[in-house]
Amino acid sequence: MKFTTRLVLLVTVLTVGATLVTAALLTWTTRRAIITEAEASGEKVARLLARSASLAASIPTEVEGIIAGEMAAEGTLLGHFVEAAERARMTPDEINRRLQSITDQTTLDEIWITDEKGHAYLHSLPDVDFTFSNSPQLQPQAYAFYDLLTGKKKVVEQDARKRDIDNQHFKYVGVGGVDKPRIIQVARDAKFLQQLTMKIGLPRTVENLLADRDIDAVWVFDRKLDALVGPGVYGATNRRDGPNEAELGPVRLVIADGQVRHVESRENLSVIAPVRNDQKEIVGAALVRLPMNRVWATVQNQVEIAAATASAIAALGILLSIGVARYQSAPLRQITRAAAALETQKFDPAQLAPVASAATSSASSHGCLPAWPDRSPRAKNISTRW
Repeated sequence: MKFTTRLVLLVTVLTVGATLVTAALLTWTTRRAIITEAEASGEKVARLLARSASLAASIPTEVEGIIAGEMAAEGTLLGHFVEAAERARMTPDEINRRLQSITDQTTLDEIWITDEKGHAYLHSLPDVDFTFSNSPQLQPQAYAFYDLLTGKKKVVEQDARKRDIDNQHFKYVGVGGVDKPRIIQVARDAKFLQQLTMKIGLPRTVENLLADRDIDAVWVFDRKLDALVGPGVYGATNRRDGPNEAELGPVRLVIADGQVRHVESRENLSVIAPVRNDQKEIVGAALVRLPMNRVWATVQNQVEIAAATASAIAALGILLSIGVARYQSAPLRQITRAAAALETQKFDPAQLAPVASAATSSASSHGCLPAWPDRSPRAKNISTRW
């Protein structure tokens, strides 16, 4: 193999190898940096969801408590109104018309006012006959208000729940009578609480997070691994795949010890964070699934850039090595041609003039003195023979 060929191959192999190794290191470093950044972002989102879950659970309850206080005040006002109306000798029908007008023009949906025996002879619903009982078997929901007749309680508040008669969600609050033992009960449709939860709770947070498609899916689980938010519940409708066992296993561990965990796959990066209540107790876990397509797209872009860079450097290295090889091997080629000419008796001393000039220049640059010509008879004889 010629010297020029060996030099070109050596330079090409070293150049391409160094470039590929450097590109591989940069690609791996870039991939790890992107994944680390994605993990940090997913952890922040998961923690945000965890705090939102705690806030979403507390705000509707607090709002319901405030509304219950207002309903109790409305019930007390109705007690004073009934006392004044009966002193003015208004008939029950006249009072009922006034009560129906109140429910038609205000946020109250029902009004029930009883006598001393619990019979609701005043109410806002026409043609209804209802009597409160103290038996939980007969009236699983309404029996709790019977304590207002006996004076055991001044106010009875029930959480919003489905009614026994029609499964509609209602909020009931009752107070005692002003003039005599009574049950004055007011009710509101509890749909407003559900709307409040939808507007300020987790669903709205999840909807905003999924709007830019930077997040693939979101789930929030309670301690029983029941999904409070997720596909089939709310949000994340763009993703049909539910959490797999590789994700549910870390969810259980996060609920158990409260440590944030990550699950990485070819398609997704899942981050799981604990959900805590106001008492810092773990009440569930939030799972955020991030798509990895951007990561792989960035890695592919890095690989393409590295390949292009390696090709350009290799081409430049080949050209430079060819030039260097030709420059370095030029004296050898001239000596070879001179030797061949000597064998055919066609040697011309001028052929070695460039080599002699280069050697003289090299010796001068290194501080060496040129050798004096040999004027001996033997050298003269050899020169004459040539």
